[in-house]
Amino acid sequence: MLTSDFHYYDFQALPIWISYSKELVESGKDLFQDDHRNVGINIVWNKKFALDSSLTRVFDEAILLPADFYRVQKIIQDFYDPNKRVSDSDGRFLKSKFSRVASRNNAHSFTELFLESAVQLVVNNDNGLTAATTRLLPDLQDKGHSYSKEEISELEQVMKSRSLSSSSSRCVFLTLRTGVLAEQESLRAMRSFVQRNENVLVNAFSKPYDLIDPDTLATIREALGERVLFQLPLGSRLKIGSPSGTSSSISDIRVPDFDKLPASKASWSQPPGTWCFRLLSLIAVIVAATA
Repeated sequence: MLTSDFHYYDFQALPIWISYSKELVESGKDLFQDDHRNVGINIVWNKKFALDSSLTRVFDEAILLPADFYRVQKIIQDFYDPNKRVSDSDGRFLKSKFSRVASRNNAHSFTELFLESAVQLVVNNDNGLTAATTRLLPDLQDKGHSYSKEEISELEQVMKSRSLSSSSSRCVFLTLRTGVLAEQESLRAMRSFVQRNENVLVNAFSKPYDLIDPDTLATIREALGERVLFQLPLGSRLKIGSPSGTSSSISDIRVPDFDKLPASKASWSQPPGTWCFRLLSLIAVIVAATA
């Protein structure tokens, strides 16, 4: 039995399905071999959200060495991760990198702007700013992207051509970025999609710096019901209030918490296919064994 001290599980790492990028699935390559016919398929369809474009821009400027860039990225991740803290050595490293970039021929570069903002937020935080409510470079955050009806229809056609649609006995996990899925256009299209394809479960994932609020999760759950799993950053502690006005604890909205899942398909508001239901049961066994 899972306790209220919720654990984080990387669904992609569980040895019960094979993960492919959406682009690879659409490429036409022969991916789904007969000896894998009883293995679940996880289609990972990420879109940029929050700091993604800013981090890509810093990397592309190539002012920082790759090793330094990835350390800066990890420092940012740790700052926003409620279960971690930025060490003193990481703070000194961040300040040192900013000083070196600013003192060389990189003045007024985007890298300098990014590092300066990171130092002010993570290291020289004299204004009591908290990771839970403060975004780095808020005016430059990725937002407004969606999973459009047209894009989802194209994916559905590809799935049909590869025998992965509603008539398939396979369970298909569709891993999507939570902040992008939360857009109304995305939710309308995805709700119709899962209703047409009972063998599909949505895995909504987020990164620590996405700062997904409880209302966003409640809205997604309201639209997709039990057909969505939430893969939240380690240590997330949220209190959920649903749009209908009822209040739920994190144990009602956070998955995996399999004690809260309906015991039979008949009690699901939007039941998954038989294969998916068995797969969820297998995940529950793995989670219970490692908790």
